[in-house]
Amino acid sequence: MDELLDRLRHGTEAELRMLEQLLALAGSKERELRLAALHGAIGKLASEASWREVLVKAVEAAAAGADWRTPKILDSAQTLWLEEYVHQAVTFAWVKSRTSPAKQVAAEARERAEQALMGKFETPEESTNAWAALGIGLATIALGAALWWVGAPAFVFIAVARGLSKLSWGPPSRDATLAVTTVLIHIRKRREFTTVIGEEQPA
Repeated sequence: MDELLDRLRHGTEAELRMLEQLLALAGSKERELRLAALHGAIGKLASEASWREVLVKAVEAAAAGADWRTPKILDSAQTLWLEEYVHQAVTFAWVKSRTSPAKQVAAEARERAEQALMGKFETPEESTNAWAALGIGLATIALGAALWWVGAPAFVFIAVARGLSKLSWGPPSRDATLAVTTVLIHIRKRREFTTVIGEEQPA
């Protein structure tokens, strides 16, 4: 199964609609046509139509948004590792846009993200602490960013995603890539969380 298409198949109505808005797609009543259109549009965000190449661009955009140096991505880096880097960089950038974190906090956040890019992080299945595994810290909860994947009402998630898409972090194409990627990461995070608490069975 194509990784990106599989992710889209698990998207909720609110998530798919958000992606269509970000990609300026009209949408379709036929679900398979709708998924195919999204799949094609997302693939065009990168020079090579693959989820990994889209993530590589998102890593660069997320690093710029967090005011971090662009990290080196190893050829062996898995897509999940890239997703975790984007997730952590975007979360830090969101915090930074609302407060002034201490230099040590900023350095630790970047170090955690770079470790994630090398596959050094815990998945929910590996951790005995589901909250820690999902990367939900008190600061993140306080800012509402955790609402992306803890089952918040659709209107709350859409408001957060729209806010992210409007952050001016570079060329419009880069901003769109980051916003779309964040929604797709949210889909995975949401499924991980609901699986951990027993509300959803793995596909």
